[in-house]
Amino acid sequence: MMQRRDLLTRNPVSFDELLDLFEAYTATIGAPLDAAADLIRDQFNYNHGDIFGHIFGTKANAHDMTVRLKQIRATRSASADVTLTLTEQEANQAEVVTSEVEHLFTQAAHVFELLHTGLASRHLDPEAPGVLAVLELARRAMMSAAEHEGEAMTRLGDSLRKAKSYQHPQQEDAA
Repeated sequence: MMQRRDLLTRNPVSFDELLDLFEAYTATIGAPLDAAADLIRDQFNYNHGDIFGHIFGTKANAHDMTVRLKQIRATRSASADVTLTLTEQEANQAEVVTSEVEHLFTQAAHVFELLHTGLASRHLDPEAPGVLAVLELARRAMMSAAEHEGEAMTRLGDSLRKAKSYQHPQQEDAA
């Protein structure tokens, strides 16, 4: 079991990780409250009253919250949702990159359509310097996009794969 101080060092980046953190925290509440009740009994010979109601009420609330967290997790696990967590900068970059890639594909399709139509109708000579220049420019544009936009798309894809493969720590232990 994790100590409450250890929990303070965790930095959840997704809703599932936040559920994990809160569930781990609620699991730490019972033992100190039991110790407090034992101390009151032993030190003050006090066995009933409001103090115990507050102590055990808080412990019961923590237990109820743990049960509720399990219900939330079960509902979320039963759905096909995937939660993707990105920083604002990553989200902005993904938005720009996806629109750039979409534009690039559209423009590339126009270039290839022009070349295909021209070559098929024999209006373009496949060996003409202009045709070769268009192909070279298209190649360079695609290589540049693969380097720049491709890198950002790879990071976005990695984030999606990570979000899809998230397993609750207890599920990982069972696996």
